[in-house]
Amino acid sequence: MTTEMADSPDSLTAALERWHKQVELELKGAPFAKKLVTRTPEGIALQPLYTPRDRGTVAADRSIPGVLPGRRGRKEFRAGERGWEIAQRLAAPDVGTFNRWWRADLMAGQDSVVVALDRAGRAGLDPDQAAAEEVGNEGLSLLDLSEFASALEGIDPAAVPIHLAAGESTAALAAIVVAWARYRAVALETLHGSLTADPLGMAVVRGKLEASLASRWDEQAAWVDWAGRNAPGLRTVGVDGRVWHDAGASAVQELAYVLASAVETLRALSERGRSIREIASRLQVNFSIGSQFFTELAKFRAWRILWARALEAAGAPAEALACFVTAESGARNKSRLDEQVNLLRTATEGLAGALGGVDAMHLAPFDAVAGGTDRRARRVARNIHVLLAEEFHLTDTADVAGGSWYVESLTDALARAAWTEFQAIEMQGGMAAAIAAGFPQARVAEQAATEAQAIAHRRSGRVGTNIFPNLRDPIFEPEASVGVARSGERATLARRRRRDGGGVVLPKNAGWTVRFEAAVLAARDGATLGQLTQICRSPDVRGETSFPPAIAYRAAEPWEAMRRAVAASKLRPELYVARLGPLKQHKPRADFSIGFFSVGGFALTGSETHETAEAAARAMVASGARLTVLCSSDEAYLEAAPRFAATVKAANPGITVVLAGLPADAALVACYRAAGVDEFIHLKANALEINQRLLAKVGINL
Repeated sequence: MTTEMADSPDSLTAALERWHKQVELELKGAPFAKKLVTRTPEGIALQPLYTPRDRGTVAADRSIPGVLPGRRGRKEFRAGERGWEIAQRLAAPDVGTFNRWWRADLMAGQDSVVVALDRAGRAGLDPDQAAAEEVGNEGLSLLDLSEFASALEGIDPAAVPIHLAAGESTAALAAIVVAWARYRAVALETLHGSLTADPLGMAVVRGKLEASLASRWDEQAAWVDWAGRNAPGLRTVGVDGRVWHDAGASAVQELAYVLASAVETLRALSERGRSIREIASRLQVNFSIGSQFFTELAKFRAWRILWARALEAAGAPAEALACFVTAESGARNKSRLDEQVNLLRTATEGLAGALGGVDAMHLAPFDAVAGGTDRRARRVARNIHVLLAEEFHLTDTADVAGGSWYVESLTDALARAAWTEFQAIEMQGGMAAAIAAGFPQARVAEQAATEAQAIAHRRSGRVGTNIFPNLRDPIFEPEASVGVARSGERATLARRRRRDGGGVVLPKNAGWTVRFEAAVLAARDGATLGQLTQICRSPDVRGETSFPPAIAYRAAEPWEAMRRAVAASKLRPELYVARLGPLKQHKPRADFSIGFFSVGGFALTGSETHETAEAAARAMVASGARLTVLCSSDEAYLEAAPRFAATVKAANPGITVVLAGLPADAALVACYRAAGVDEFIHLKANALEINQRLLAKVGINL
């Protein structure tokens, strides 16, 4: 077949027809599309076999890595050279811990420093101005220049890239960075890395902006211009797709909404006098990496196609097309149940990012899901990068996945679907208008609900959570020493006193450059982040603006809550597995039942086999368990199920009887229920709801 496929299109078609007929014979009448074609959450049909004609028309590109428009990678391939930065983000909330951590990590393989502010800092607020839950949450709590200098003490900014995500506006943080560079006599031209803001992303993360979106675009445009003249090594325009991924977006939605946000940013800044070339060349986008390996790999390839198409439509020159792409392992598929499984998830995500051609990557430590981490977990996460580059030999070949018929076809399908979704955003008037109307938020919430249902019904498996639970491992709780900003620590962070330095008087009509230079001087004199935000803001700017938020979720949380409730009860509820008939008759459903109820934290008892329904019922009642599941065949159930249920209920009406299986005949279901069967478990059952309901029956409240 391989020889025929290589000969000509006609021989390929004939070979495929023969293969298809043979498969249909093997399926014995079962539908080909149902048995062998898989649908992804994005609605893309994955075929069981791919050939040269499946390469796709969009992705079929014969260019090489490093050749614009960069569809096969932004960088020129150099054998043995790792193609991405190890850009691990630190979760330390205070500057002392942050400094100790990055010093140790740089000595152990990391090659850039990522400064992610907490939610308060990203909103441009001082710790005592923000809500308590925003202080030390998801990043570094930063007050002023002295704390910034302490956080980065010992770094050579000319040698190590520094990435700073400012949140709503870059102005205040940029003033601190510029003051720090001048204080250390560091030439701004030597700074490299990024200092970006993403007001659209912050709008949906917090559900509000501290100032109008238009004013945030004004500040962004001014910063792009100032940095272009004074710090050309910094990327200054950012779009963060994590907000959409964390809220449940599919790969298509994440691509489309990052593209729509980038185009909206391009449009807004160009209206304020910045050229498309200037904006695009300074753009840095950030994606999450999800759990579907090939989809995520193809997602990064599809992004380069989409961005090139958007810029070509805008008339951008070729050299502006190559966008700097960062990626982070996703959060919504991580679990505090059997938490070391997160290592496997993260390693797969890192492989997808590396093969997808990202420029910088953060792989979360396996314990980061609990809000903090320790040195060992950070080292293991960092070593995944090293394994990918040096043990997997990904650095030996240019564009390892390039040319794969499956990958190219999937890339093509993702790009087309994302472009359609992007056009739907444009029909709303652009991303800003769509976010204000809640359009993408609603689309993502719908996708999240679909995913949650698939996990609840176990159509989508999460090892350690809804399948194959490790009941010997407790739910992971971080130690107090790992840098998690707990409520008491957040209160301590929030009580830091403001220093003098915010009392700057400026003419009412002072432009942004004047205000920014004044902010740099104020930062030198001790002004806080919140004070600098006010200095940089024009006095005629309107205040807070509200938006419908995109609600982040983690798929394992309800399962963790269930298992946590069982652990807190100090009682592992027993559930008796009543095995009726020969081994081959009861084993398939007994194994299914054990997997079904183990994820709820139940202790499964009853390993013996019973010949009659009455014997099984007596053994069950004698066990003392308050729950039982009968496992046998449909034929055996016709007589045994009513007798088993009736016998159990006669002995103790408080026992809950479950039947493994669900008859297709509604009348038979009613008959079983009338005899005393309370629940039915089967492949289509909602495992989460049934486990929750049965736990409640034994007094374990969630």
